[in-house]
Amino acid sequence: MCRVAGSIFTGALMLLGVSGCGYTGYPLTGGTSAPGYLYLTGNWQMQATATAGTSPFSAMAGDINEQNDGATTHTVTSVFQVTPDASTCFLGAETVPSEGTLTGTALALNGFSVNGQYVTFNAIKDATATHLTGTYTVRGGCAGGAAGTFTGIKYAVLTGTYTGSTTATGSMRFALNQSTVPNGLGYFPESGTVGFSGYSCLTSATINVTRSSVIGKTVQLVMVDNNQNQVLLNGTFAADASTIAVTSIVSTASSCVATTTPFTLTLATS
Repeated sequence: MCRVAGSIFTGALMLLGVSGCGYTGYPLTGGTSAPGYLYLTGNWQMQATATAGTSPFSAMAGDINEQNDGATTHTVTSVFQVTPDASTCFLGAETVPSEGTLTGTALALNGFSVNGQYVTFNAIKDATATHLTGTYTVRGGCAGGAAGTFTGIKYAVLTGTYTGSTTATGSMRFALNQSTVPNGLGYFPESGTVGFSGYSCLTSATINVTRSSVIGKTVQLVMVDNNQNQVLLNGTFAADASTIAVTSIVSTASSCVATTTPFTLTLATS
């Protein structure tokens, strides 16, 4: 039996443990198919709009994994974290694991039980395997009868050198490396190093890979600076991973770098 248990809050999404689902994460390479075939496998952000019942969630984010195990039909598994909407039916069980098939461009996913609720997703993928358009329905439990539409975008791997600044004289240089293997919760670990120039309280930091990740469009980096102080960055990034929109940097000990004023980190082209 697949069940959901345990929860901690991380911004708008809740991080939930999935046990009994037999899912531990797969790399972003997908399976083996005809040359040039594009897999759905990757990090996805979904936006949902209710059409019937009380809206159970407004957004979903996480991992989709497509594997080639047949000439025309591929096995697909997914683990989504959801952002609750008007309904409270998924509170305390925000992860939605599912499995199903992709036949041609038609995706069908059947969710495991989440508090007695089963979510079914049906969608069509585009020619680039980076966009999904479809519908969802919920049967059973608190949200039974809810239905809606959704759109999905696959986000590029957040790897590379990103630069930006919070001051006129300072600069930041983030060397980021996103894992191509998600954890069993749909999060992709992020590692790397950071250089700070023109800041009085720190010069460098190391990203803690066990506490830093991306999921959908959201990025969170937990860093330890050269004075052994923790620095926390929150933000979102563009679907092509060309920019990171930083919403905050928090550090009580390294206050010279802390800010709640949004700024942008841009991927270096050379």
